[in-house]
Amino acid sequence: MKMNVNILIEHLSNNNSSMTWLDIEHLSIDNAITVADALSKNTKIVEVKFSNTNNEVLSLILDVVKTHPTITSVHISDLELGISSTIFICDILKCNKNIITFRMSNLELSVEDAKLISEALASNNTLIELSLDSNLITSDSMRYFADVLCTNDSIKTVHVADNGMLPDTFGYFGDVLICNSTLETLDLSVNDAGERDIKKIADALQHNTNLKTLSLSSSNVNYFDDLIRSLKNNNTLKKLTLHQLPSFSYIYKHKKPQKSPSIFGDVLKYNQSIEYLCLMCDITNTDAVDIAEGIVTNKTLTFLEFERLLENSFEIIVDALEHNNTITALNTGTTAGTCHQGVYQRMRDLISRNQSISQSSDMHHH
Repeated sequence: MKMNVNILIEHLSNNNSSMTWLDIEHLSIDNAITVADALSKNTKIVEVKFSNTNNEVLSLILDVVKTHPTITSVHISDLELGISSTIFICDILKCNKNIITFRMSNLELSVEDAKLISEALASNNTLIELSLDSNLITSDSMRYFADVLCTNDSIKTVHVADNGMLPDTFGYFGDVLICNSTLETLDLSVNDAGERDIKKIADALQHNTNLKTLSLSSSNVNYFDDLIRSLKNNNTLKKLTLHQLPSFSYIYKHKKPQKSPSIFGDVLKYNQSIEYLCLMCDITNTDAVDIAEGIVTNKTLTFLEFERLLENSFEIIVDALEHNNTITALNTGTTAGTCHQGVYQRMRDLISRNQSISQSSDMHHH
């Protein structure tokens, strides 16, 4: 919680305060010493976030977090780690068994940082969520984390989005999906996966029976074809997000790779476990027709989200809703085509109808 330092210390010193999270930013060394002392006596704080602070301040507070009895979540962002801070991070992961969520973002993680932190993770059996978003982690560094995840049996959620992952790095997570029997959520989004990369993930999903949520990005949506085919017989994945990144040809020539026909509708036609589908790309009439066929036959999807509907694709999707009674939420993003207000109202009416059916079904089962 960002506030005047004196007020912050007063709240930390008062265990009757309702403050349960602490935001450390731009703190001087003297103030950090006082905050660390107050935090060591506090039994209410459950989440600590560090951003834009120096390594000495970070180390002072982390030394308290290492043995703190109530803190369960740590987020460190927007700074360049020194070796002392990295060691304190490792000590927390080794010593504090209350920490279940650990997030690091916008850090300049070196290969040595990754090696030390992954070694600490190897001895941790209580962490549930690990987030490494936006760290530009190198392939060598990512290998350290992936190797640990292959044998970890506590972490259920991993975020490695926006790391500029290179080809073959995705293969490490293919290994994770094959070896790990605990992981339920994997976010690889905003990393440009190539055709071979996505095939490795798709092949791994043939063997994985635990993953429930997957987010994946590519500058060429045709590469998703192998993944979609692999989901035909998958009965565990519940939430899928596919995101088309701008390609160089799009940036410079305003052109995107042409999509193969029947690439998205197959998810709905053949998979009977996915409940949430998010398609972050341009949807044309051809795409919409194929997706509409899937909407009509699918019996499990409850949430459908689009980034951008082109031409008359919105109306095509709404027409399909007439024959579907499971979709209870539809986010249409930007509708670039011509669409009458009456179509929007029809969509709202159909979604409302499906929500009523769902509520009635829930009451019947209870």
